[in-house]
Amino acid sequence: MCEKTKRMLDRPDSSAELLWVCDWMERRAHGRPVDRDVNYIEAGLVDSLAMINLILDVEAAFSLRLTDAVFADPRFFLIGGLAEILVELRGAPGASQPDRTAECAT
Repeated sequence: MCEKTKRMLDRPDSSAELLWVCDWMERRAHGRPVDRDVNYIEAGLVDSLAMINLILDVEAAFSLRLTDAVFADPRFFLIGGLAEILVELRGAPGASQPDRTAECAT
C-alpha cells in the first residue's frame, strides 16, 4: 500500500471497510494511491467486468448481499462512499474484520 493511502487510513475515522475498499481499488490501480473521494468508474479503476468482481468480492468478504437500493445510492461510486455503505450495512463501525480470503485476484 502506498504512503498516501496509508496516511489517509491512519485518520481516526477510517474503518476496516475503508481499508478493504482502498486495498481492493489500489490493486486495480497497480499501486497508485487512491483517495476516498474518487469516483472509481470515472478514474478508470473499475470497468463493467471489474464491477461484477467488486460486487462479488464485497458480498463474499463482508458476508452480505448488495441490493438495488445500494446501487442507487450515489455514494456507491465513491471509494469512501462504498466504505460508508458497508459500515451501515454491517451495523456499526469496527464490526468484525472482513474475510480477506474471500477476495478474488484482480
